Amino acid sequence: MARAAIGSLAEGDPVRQLELLARLPASRLRDQMCETAIEALVKKDCAAAEEHLDLLSEPRLRARVQSNILGKLAERDPAAALARLAVFAPDLKTGADGFRLVTAVLGAAARKDLDAALEAVNGLPDGLKEWALHSALGGWAQGHLDDALAWAAANGVDQPAAKAYLSYNAFAIDRAKALAWLRTQPVSSERDAMLRAGMWRATVEEMLQLYAELTPRGKAEAAAADSLIRSYFNNRPSSPADEIEPWINALPPSPARKTAIGQFAYFQAQRSGEVDALADHWASGPDRDAALRGISWFLSGTDPQRALDFARRIGAPETRESVFEYIAQSWFNSDESAARAWITGTQELSAEQKRVILRQFDER
Repeated sequence: MARAAIGSLAEGDPVRQLELLARLPASRLRDQMCETAIEALVKKDCAAAEEHLDLLSEPRLRARVQSNILGKLAERDPAAALARLAVFAPDLKTGADGFRLVTAVLGAAARKDLDAALEAVNGLPDGLKEWALHSALGGWAQGHLDDALAWAAANGVDQPAAKAYLSYNAFAIDRAKALAWLRTQPVSSERDAMLRAGMWRATVEEMLQLYAELTPRGKAEAAAADSLIRSYFNNRPSSPADEIEPWINALPPSPARKTAIGQFAYFQAQRSGEVDALADHWASGPDRDAALRGISWFLSGTDPQRALDFARRIGAPETRESVFEYIAQSWFNSDESAARAWITGTQELSAEQKRVILRQFDER
């Protein structure tokens, strides 16, 4: 009713709407209506929209809308947006609000003027410069992928910003071209990280292709197996689990196989809620231990006592102890008093483990 009344009185004029809303007491409803009116005003006049930000009483909302305004300004007038960013630069902090603002401005500005965007990076606080550079390069890649890939080759694939821009942009823009470029790069942990990033929103065939391109070593393959299973389930809520299971079964005994089974069991438990028979699907030994670990991880957030029952079935002592620690840490977030009672009274954690876990939470 409030929206309809304001819209009718203001005859669709966002400036008039904001003038009327300014007469109302600050509230969540007013914030929501002001956000809508400001977003409408941005389409016509970014400067006028920015002048009304003080109507938003919630700081995080104000920061988000500010980023949206300057992002739209950067699309139309990169120089003006970069000038506004320079005004904010001395007070920007490393965190969600700072990251959001530099991403919105530099990503859009770089599409039209890369040099100006890169120059603006130099005026930012040190904690934001790497993220800002990645944002500028990512924006540039939207319309100049070949040039961006050439830049990355000239500056080295181990550049953190190059890794970031390629991971989050190049595969989305042109997966085949990004993969072809990566194949020309020297083996490195950064190259492996970019291959893992390319798995996000990829088809099953594409994910398996990227996995095959990894440097053949334990840690990289285990991290990629984790990314592959997470991507499969997170991006395919209704896809059958057995579509990816043959790939897991074909993995040789390795950290990657354990990671894949653990994540697979975690997501199966999340989907079905019926966990009792999931672990028994895997052969006793490392495979079943991995499945029990994944199930325990899932249950730790909703039923820590039941998670402990599954963890106790893990045969490998080191794996079992690490899962106990994970459950304890998760339990603290849902019921601190119950978690403390179990930690202090159990014989399943060593005195040193108890001391470390309790100290971590006492120092939060």
